[in-house]
Amino acid sequence: KESYRILNAELEHQTKNLRDAYSTLKAVSDIGKQLTATLDLPTIYRSVNHHVKSLMPCDVFGVALYNEVGNSIEYQYLVEDDTSLESSTIPLNQKSSFAVYCFKNSESFIVNTMNEDTSQYTDGRSSSFGNAMPAFMFHPLILRGNTIGVLTVQSKKENVYNDNTLTVLGIVASYLSIAISNAKNAENMQSLNRELSLLSKKDGLTGIFNKRYFNETISNLWYYAMRNQEPLSILMVDIDCFKEYNDLYGHLAGDKVLKTKSVILEKNVKRSSDIVARFGGDEFIILLSNTDSNGAVQVADTIVAAINDGQIIHEGSPISGYLTLSIGCATMIPQADSSPSQLIEKSDLCLLMAKKSGRNGVHATNDSIVINHSSSD
Repeated sequence: KESYRILNAELEHQTKNLRDAYSTLKAVSDIGKQLTATLDLPTIYRSVNHHVKSLMPCDVFGVALYNEVGNSIEYQYLVEDDTSLESSTIPLNQKSSFAVYCFKNSESFIVNTMNEDTSQYTDGRSSSFGNAMPAFMFHPLILRGNTIGVLTVQSKKENVYNDNTLTVLGIVASYLSIAISNAKNAENMQSLNRELSLLSKKDGLTGIFNKRYFNETISNLWYYAMRNQEPLSILMVDIDCFKEYNDLYGHLAGDKVLKTKSVILEKNVKRSSDIVARFGGDEFIILLSNTDSNGAVQVADTIVAAINDGQIIHEGSPISGYLTLSIGCATMIPQADSSPSQLIEKSDLCLLMAKKSGRNGVHATNDSIVINHSSSD
């Protein structure tokens, strides 16, 4: 009977250990699955914290990552009793930090109580935040042989950690390192895609929007203006005698003029809803949303005056000794039987009229009113 009792007790103990091991394995597996389901770092940190608390005592949970610029480690996530603590930055020359020790030595360790057995870790070191916990573990976050940060779990009770909990923390740290890397790579890719998307909308020489982006924008604004019965205006802008300028001063000087002109156009088209784009060669186009003919002419006159005030010398111009502009303005309230191309064509015809009228001025129409401004008006 005694032998049976001992054997039964041993079997019950082994069964409990197997159940605990299975529970731990399942929890760790769930961590791995959840970390691959999201690329949002705050969500990842919260998920890991939640699972770790089910596996071991965890009053404090923290994740610190290496900052190459500041040569420091920065706590990205730090909670005590599920309350966020103020993140801290610790220089790597700090000799009294457990986290720095873990990072610099790429070494995990357990401290269950402050005694001589842990002096190699605790000697001269203290908590980087709040009061030091009596029991804690630190584990490096390692990715492809490089230490990228540290993971810490801490308890208000002594003697709660062992080699098994440190092993589990190591597995979690491995999962977390991969998840952090994936999230960072995704973030960098998104940033790169945003930059590429922006570049695809920009003119390579002047840096303002290109014709393709202009066409996309006017198509969207056209239907919005149609629903709200708001006027749209277009300014078609052309540099007078630009071929003669290039022939006289060279194409590099001509490119410089195009860049200067772009800056002046953007400076005098102030609303963020308006679009300035290079339409081709020395021709630029401006889309003014919810702007009637009078408002468009005011903008055009301001641009012509700004170019004239700049006094860019053009000795080859028969109009003036300086560079000048001609602008055609057209305004429409979009209707179901009209299209953006019609408004563009009207502005192009107005530009032609501005040139026939002597250049260095503005010609505008809104189908019922014709306005002709020259620099001498």
